Amino acid sequence: MVHKVILIGMRVICIGLWGTAVFFFLRAFSRGGVAAALADFLFLALPLAVVSGLLFHRYILSCMADSLVDRLLWNRERLPEAQVPLSPFYGGLSNGAYHAVRQEMRALPEGAFRDPEVVLLYAQACMNLPEYAREGVETMETFFRHPRGRAEHILALLFYYADAAEDFRSPEAIAAVLTAVLKKSRFAEHEKNAIRARCAVLRQRRDV
Repeated sequence: MVHKVILIGMRVICIGLWGTAVFFFLRAFSRGGVAAALADFLFLALPLAVVSGLLFHRYILSCMADSLVDRLLWNRERLPEAQVPLSPFYGGLSNGAYHAVRQEMRALPEGAFRDPEVVLLYAQACMNLPEYAREGVETMETFFRHPRGRAEHILALLFYYADAAEDFRSPEAIAAVLTAVLKKSRFAEHEKNAIRARCAVLRQRRDV
């Protein structure tokens, strides 16, 4: 919420500075004296134009570009849910059929693993099989390079990874993954705070 207020405020300031720069630019041409006109242009219109241009790039143009990229690429808010029924995999995991779940999920199309819920189920099956545990960690890390899907599913996968990867990655490496996902995905503020708190715990372990 605070971020949005700041963003709107900076956009208003940007528009105000741009309008003021235009005013002084026009006044410079309307003034009779060359020295006065030059002073208006160099010391008022030009600096205001530069500042408003920088703010325009930072708070308007960059946001528009990010929005366009999200529309062109995989926008997590518009991604469809997994097109494969997941209830059999949930049932298999609850019954301890980890080998069967892993084998069946390996037959899924590659696109299914763009869904964090699918990745979580597959990782859980792998992590319960010592010989495939590393594969589970690597599968999650592959997903985290381009995280997509519903925020709550990404968050669940991220926290599961933080616990599951302890035997294979250092606390610093795990914290780096969490931080990268935090920057790439659109989480609510309380979700961001939860991730930051987990990173802080990991960094404390690193410093011990």
